[in-house]
Amino acid sequence: MPRKLWTLLVLAVGALLVLGYHPGLEDDAYYLTAIKQRLNPALFPHDADFFRLQFQATIFDRLIAASVRLSHIPLEWAALLWQFAAVFAILVACWRISRQWAGVVLVAVLLSIPVSGTGISLVDQHLHPRALATACVLWAVAMTLERRFLLAGVLLAGAASVHAIMAAFGISCCLFLAFPEGVQGVAMLLPLGWVFDPASEAWRKAAATRSCFFKKVGANYVLVGVF
Repeated sequence: MPRKLWTLLVLAVGALLVLGYHPGLEDDAYYLTAIKQRLNPALFPHDADFFRLQFQATIFDRLIAASVRLSHIPLEWAALLWQFAAVFAILVACWRISRQWAGVVLVAVLLSIPVSGTGISLVDQHLHPRALATACVLWAVAMTLERRFLLAGVLLAGAASVHAIMAAFGISCCLFLAFPEGVQGVAMLLPLGWVFDPASEAWRKAAATRSCFFKKVGANYVLVGVF
């Protein structure tokens, strides 16, 4: 195995140790429940729609359940291996994009940092479809930079199959990387002026109740985004 790949494997192990792994934390309760029902349809015979409706737009639960059936390993170990694979794939993609160890190490040690004060980490401390989609998106970015557009499209389709919102961010990024002038020209022709209209007072009051959307800059609070 090439030395770079060994180094990335060691970094992935270290990144996972720094990040921590806590199965069942937060919304992982829904994911694990859905996967368990895929493995055993007799489970949760009542009110399964409480969690099942959330998985209509993703193959995440089907994918993990299929890997358990094929590998014959317990779900607990399968989830951990998928989490490690996602972290490893993210770091390899970071190396493919930057070709700088400093950038890869920076990402490795900051996986648990919240993005823009939203409370959403770069990678969750449990197996989450965002991690798999992030890996696919970063690889798609790398392939786009290498002008391998067909493979980038396949990777973005994979991201969309597990997390549509993450895939949307990745698609827009890859389009601008691949056709910067063309995409900007088309965007100018689209009726998107409403995006820049001022928000209504009712919207401002509703947003003000969610402090995670704002970041303190000096003496003021600035809206940083909604995810």
